[in-house]
Amino acid sequence: FEFFVVAIIGVSLVSMNLLTRRSAEKAVMFEALFVMGAGIIGVSHHYWWIGLPEYWVPIGGVFSTLEFVPLVFILYEALNEYRTMRTAGRDFPYRLPFMFIVASGVWNFVGAGVLGFFINLPLVNYYEHGTFLTVAHAHAAMFGAFGFLALGMATYVLRFTTAPDAWDGTNLRRAFWLWNVGLAWMVFVGDIPVGFLQLETVFTQGYDAARSVAFYSRPLVQSLFWARLPGDTLVILGAVVFAYDVLAKRFVRRETPAETP
Repeated sequence: FEFFVVAIIGVSLVSMNLLTRRSAEKAVMFEALFVMGAGIIGVSHHYWWIGLPEYWVPIGGVFSTLEFVPLVFILYEALNEYRTMRTAGRDFPYRLPFMFIVASGVWNFVGAGVLGFFINLPLVNYYEHGTFLTVAHAHAAMFGAFGFLALGMATYVLRFTTAPDAWDGTNLRRAFWLWNVGLAWMVFVGDIPVGFLQLETVFTQGYDAARSVAFYSRPLVQSLFWARLPGDTLVILGAVVFAYDVLAKRFVRRETPAETP
């Protein structure tokens, strides 16, 4: 997955003139080495759960956190190039797709990097499987990294297939912020607090107690579930706004650059 992300983002940034081809090639080759090394070894933090020795937990936990490093490098170079273009007053028509790509990189760092590293720490990983800490990691890493990447690619295609005088990024920008705020709300207001409560319950009462009906029926846990609801609602609303705008651009105002005078 990380190799795919780096390759797609590298190609997109090169086409936007925000990244040199040589830098993209270096990042992809670097990521390929990481996939063969850190990526494959990083998967080993799951091995203990299928009966292999416990030393695989710390080994896998360390290596699995290194896979996002090449993506950080190419986004850093792209951001510097973007700042240079803005300072020089040059027009950049792909600002909105670039925002999605940057968001993908940020959430990849938060979800796969920070949260992934935390839940893979041996003392935590042994106890946290199946808790809402895993849910927080999964939401931030999957939707945050891969979801925003896919949406960024869709926005990029939509941008250059729409006539310049028909382009309006207002709704897409609204969807972008609805998704980001909603995902952050879901992860940090709902999932992580419940996950820490589960982790505490595992430490003090045992593994099964943290997954029991009694745990999920606790007033504080129920309150946190309800507190997460605004985040869920914002994500759904973002999807509605994005879908409406895509339908309006592609099926109502079917103007493309080739069709304009």
